[in-house]
Amino acid sequence: LRMALRGIEPEIRYNFYGDPNKYPVSYKPSKTPQVWLCAHAGYGAERQAGLDIIEEIAKEIPEIIFHIYGFEWTNSAKFIKDNIIYHGFIPEEQFDEEVKDYQAGIRLHEFDGFSEVLAKSVLLGQYPISYIKYPHIDCAKDEQELIILLRDLKNKKEPNFGARAFYLKEMEKPL
Repeated sequence: LRMALRGIEPEIRYNFYGDPNKYPVSYKPSKTPQVWLCAHAGYGAERQAGLDIIEEIAKEIPEIIFHIYGFEWTNSAKFIKDNIIYHGFIPEEQFDEEVKDYQAGIRLHEFDGFSEVLAKSVLLGQYPISYIKYPHIDCAKDEQELIILLRDLKNKKEPNFGARAFYLKEMEKPL
């Protein structure tokens, strides 16, 4: 805002450092939607990523399966707690292969740039959900709105072509 007052207008870019063509539309509707997010342990990062929120709301919406990547509760590669599956750290190729079959990526950071979670989810034709407002991406203002958006995923019958087209065009713009 201060910069805009000085005559400098910010330009927002939605950047993705990977190859967008590596992420073709793979969305398939599901009556039991699966969603994914990335969270890391230490220095409050798991709280910043919303892991505490997911663990709380998962009890209210057992019809949604949550996949947490990058956070390990145990030494095992995969840990299941009710409708939450903790995958831990896995190679990116395996990660990309697994998340392509889900219905949404979730990014619950309250301040952030345009994350890889949102980028990959939208490129795959999914319906990403964020706590930050971005064009063509569902934004939850609080936990109740998040629950509503998650429950609505079972009603999404087609890939999210509009959002994908918007972000593909944005990603083509030079930085």
